Amino acid sequence: GVIFVGLAILVRKDAARTPIWFVLLVTLAVQLPELLFLPRTSDDAYRYVWDGRVLLASIDPYGFVPLDPALAHLRDPLLFPEGEPPLINRPGVPTIYPPIAQLWFALVALFTPNVLGTLGVQIAAAGAVILTTCLLARFLGDRSGWALLYGACPAVALEAANGAHLDAISALCVLGLGWAAVRRRHWLAGVF
Repeated sequence: GVIFVGLAILVRKDAARTPIWFVLLVTLAVQLPELLFLPRTSDDAYRYVWDGRVLLASIDPYGFVPLDPALAHLRDPLLFPEGEPPLINRPGVPTIYPPIAQLWFALVALFTPNVLGTLGVQIAAAGAVILTTCLLARFLGDRSGWALLYGACPAVALEAANGAHLDAISALCVLGLGWAAVRRRHWLAGVF
């Protein structure tokens, strides 16, 4: 927190002289420590991992609850510790996440070995913060230092790199849309 306040003061005085590489380096430095811990403030990341695995198994996550016996073959000790309740939130309820989020979960699950648990979605969310900060710094041009107010914010690191929340992906999409639209790259705005 103290470091963030110091950065905010520095940016206020010298935003015009803050190089983008410094903005990205600080953002990376703030995100990395949160990857060392299991999610602390929410259990949403466990549901993201589960939904991704269910989709990769060609099963509809809206049609089955995690505790359904038909999905027993997908359970592993990381999400379903033996003798303890599942780490997945609301295991008796189908997923609430919309189709685009489900696509994100499946994409991350495709590249994440099961033994890594939530680390894949945590890395993906931290990566989204780094990309968003990069876009924001480029969008701000000679005031790129202001991007640190997002990229170096401890709350953003806690929610993204640690909690793997979808807000990091949403922020990337919203900023990417605006950035592409201003530059008249309409096809890219459509992608975002």
